[in-house]
Amino acid sequence: MANVNLFRGGTPDYKGWMCEGQSAEYQPPFDAPHVPYTPPFDSHADGAYGQGYLNLQFPLVPNLNDTYGHRWMQNLLKGVKNVNDIIFTNWVPTRAYVESLYVEVTHTDAILDGVYVTPVAYRVDWDFTTEEYLYKEITAFTDELTAAGMTQLPLGTPQDGDRRYLMARLSTDGSKLPCTFGHNIVKRNKNGKPTDGYDEYFGTVLLGLQVVQGDAEKIASIWKSNIAVWMSAKLMAFEGATQIG
Repeated sequence: MANVNLFRGGTPDYKGWMCEGQSAEYQPPFDAPHVPYTPPFDSHADGAYGQGYLNLQFPLVPNLNDTYGHRWMQNLLKGVKNVNDIIFTNWVPTRAYVESLYVEVTHTDAILDGVYVTPVAYRVDWDFTTEEYLYKEITAFTDELTAAGMTQLPLGTPQDGDRRYLMARLSTDGSKLPCTFGHNIVKRNKNGKPTDGYDEYFGTVLLGLQVVQGDAEKIASIWKSNIAVWMSAKLMAFEGATQIG
């Protein structure tokens, strides 16, 4: 199974992919955006100023105008070749969690007929003994999406019964922390050296799309396809301002 990371490291920067001059306002027919291959949303919020309720989104649009960003995306997507391969698109900031998730396929491509993907979440933490990152599937996330009917989305020509969009509001009944919550708190030995994560919520949560069905030859063509898949997650983030100096 291959993991393809489309996010970049460093401090999360809450800005939409589409910025100045690329409006997503609708025009007739009313399901079409003003500019082709822009988000299917009428507007988007920018959490750059940090207001606690944030929007985390990513456009899986590998073939658009031969721009640097999309050539970079295509190059990484060449690593997607088989069922169970995962395209990781976003980090969920630590001390935040996903409240709800929306995914929509606005463009399909016949060269990917029979190829399906589904949203997944993994927790990545650090093994202080082996000094390696560990990827662990968050099965509770998958269970909640399945209960909400979020199973799979077609990248090729939709068949009868296929869904072009999926939406789920993740439950928080108060008996435990949300499954997508994460932190970087560690346990330390008497010398102050980190030895382990503080609890099972240690680590950063990744969101992505996993290939769940399709012929290997078609899956290997995702990088050069004309698909457009939009993932948008609503986050609740815990943060606070400070003053230094």
